Amino acid sequence: MAHPNEEFARKASEALAARDYDTFLGYHHEDSVVHTPQGETLRGHEAIRKNFEQLDSMTDKPSERSYHDILANDEHAIVLAKERLTKGGKTFDAEQVVVIHVRDGKAQEVWVHLADPKGMMEFMSG
Repeated sequence: MAHPNEEFARKASEALAARDYDTFLGYHHEDSVVHTPQGETLRGHEAIRKNFEQLDSMTDKPSERSYHDILANDEHAIVLAKERLTKGGKTFDAEQVVVIHVRDGKAQEVWVHLADPKGMMEFMSG
């Protein structure tokens, strides 16, 4: 049987991949904090939603999210993921590690780390 925090992270990841932002944000505390690879700190549901919607608007089509593995213990969940972005007819695979501090079965604080942040920034600005 999977750890409850693994189940939470899997369900949240599935909602994000489906672009079901309402369900995805339901897995976050209202005052949750997300630290982005660009050095931004997003606070609360509206800022998190706006960030994903902005990313969606910058690409040719919605990104494709997939998950390699999800690991969890009593305090954290770690999601190993890939996001395939398409812009200007070119694609970029953003390999990432998402570290989630879990409190009461929901995300309290999240850190998103990219394997190639420079490549991502160049791709998105091109």
